[in-house]
Amino acid sequence: MRSNLPPPADVTEYLARCAPEVRTQLTALRRLIQHAAPAAVETLAYGMPTYRQGVNLVHFAAFPQHIGFYPTPAGMTAFAAEFAGYVSGKGSVQFPLDQPLPLDLIERVVRFRVAEVEGGQAPRAKAATQKPAPAKPSPAKPGPVKPARAKAVKAKAVAGKPLAPKPLAAKSLTAKPAPANAGSAKPAAKKPATKATAGLGRAQPKAAVPKRAARKGAARKGSGPAPNKGTSKR
Repeated sequence: MRSNLPPPADVTEYLARCAPEVRTQLTALRRLIQHAAPAAVETLAYGMPTYRQGVNLVHFAAFPQHIGFYPTPAGMTAFAAEFAGYVSGKGSVQFPLDQPLPLDLIERVVRFRVAEVEGGQAPRAKAATQKPAPAKPSPAKPGPVKPARAKAVKAKAVAGKPLAPKPLAAKSLTAKPAPANAGSAKPAAKKPATKATAGLGRAQPKAAVPKRAARKGAARKGSGPAPNKGTSKR
């Protein structure tokens, strides 16, 4: 098949580009698949003629030395014993161009794939290829707290806010009782007012002294001759 051309538009154009001897074999293969899977839709996928019925049933393609047939891993596993004489892979088998196509085997493989998709036949390949689900790991049990970790948690609780603060005790709203000897205390006795403090708080009137009497008194004090300090006594 020439590869220097753009991709073909459909399966008919794909077959037209093949060599005459290869085209004859591919045409017979195409008709066989359409007969075994009448509800399948013919299309091109991955650059190959493909037949789909909700999912891909089979593919085929032309190569220089062989015709590739792709019945998916399920079809290869179900007919592994009959594909033993051909070069095969996980989901493909090669039919040499110098040998006639095993049309009977191909038809049974296609019908198996249709029955597998429609649920009319137990998928033998699925049970063989399905991997067991990994066992779920059991949840790890929490181990005891190491002493170093416990000290760190305790230090963190002391340095910061406490992890679980204790509720404060409600204070009693009742008044405290008076001491037993409170009623026996005597009031402090008042000190008697002294003369110095008796007149405090009110102004005392000054005694009125007559002007004439004051002058007479002054004259009396200064009466009489002053002694002569310069005379000597005889």
